[in-house]
Amino acid sequence: MGLLGSITRWLRKESADIGEALDDVTESLDRDLSRKERELAASPEERISMIQDEIADDPFAAIRDRIEASSAHADAEADVDAIDGPVIEDDASGAEFRTGEVGDHEVTEAEIADAEVVEDAIVDEDSADEDSADEGSTDREG
Repeated sequence: MGLLGSITRWLRKESADIGEALDDVTESLDRDLSRKERELAASPEERISMIQDEIADDPFAAIRDRIEASSAHADAEADVDAIDGPVIEDDASGAEFRTGEVGDHEVTEAEIADAEVVEDAIVDEDSADEDSADEGSTDREG
């Protein structure tokens, strides 16, 4: 009877495990059915709210946003690399400029030089504003 008893115990154990799994599946299906019934009975405003809640609960949204941002960055780099012309480095700021075609417009060395003049003028204005602010603060202290 040892072999028959072992087989009987094993079958009872397996039937209990199968019963638990079946209960879990039944509960899951009941929850899904109840949710679908609520969605069908909901007004349009309630349905929109439900959809917004589903979207907000998306666990992959942060990952998807990160992927989209990195692909946008890669696209921007590819666009910059596609511009023809030599690279000109601005020694003061370390920025790099390219000459060549940008969209429908041919960027020339003269336009880059003009942009650098404007940038220098802006920097000069900023430093002059800082100097006048410093002078004003020393006048008040005295």
